[in-house]
Amino acid sequence: FYRSSPRGLPKIIQLDSELMKEWKTLSQKTVNKENKFDANVDNVIYIAKPITLEGKEQGVFIAAHLTAGEKKEAFDAILIVSKVLLVGLIIAIILAWIATGKLLTPLKFLAKTVSNIGELALDQRISVEGKGEIAELAIAFNEMMNRLQFAFDSQRNFLNDAGHELRTPITIIQGHLELMGDDPQ
Repeated sequence: FYRSSPRGLPKIIQLDSELMKEWKTLSQKTVNKENKFDANVDNVIYIAKPITLEGKEQGVFIAAHLTAGEKKEAFDAILIVSKVLLVGLIIAIILAWIATGKLLTPLKFLAKTVSNIGELALDQRISVEGKGEIAELAIAFNEMMNRLQFAFDSQRNFLNDAGHELRTPITIIQGHLELMGDDPQ
């Protein structure tokens, strides 16, 4: 054993560990991923290459990596991202709720005005503010109310005129009938 980085090695790759003993016996290049030595370490990924000088094997160069920390970091990152997404979703829902309420206020006013309009109160209109689909709807509603009011006024005038026109001849006939008395001739 010559040197390691970091100097403080995890238990699985200490000088007296089973994995270190196995690495000392390697005589050919090896790439491996295993966890048969320690249940607390996820995996040890390593590459081992024997070093030969002048035809004589001088040792084994090993680059090893323990994956236990990576999984914890990945899990922590996923947990943080999940929390941020959840908070973002809640904020987005609240903002959408507020925006929808503001957008639907004119429709609520339109519905309230429509429910207040009765047979005798056809003169109520919706005040139009701004531009857009809701303003166009309010304008169309006001125009419809103008047409309805005109139709009801025309009908009322027709009934008044028809009543007047019919009353005159009926009054004359009624007067003649009264003059005739009970005598049929």
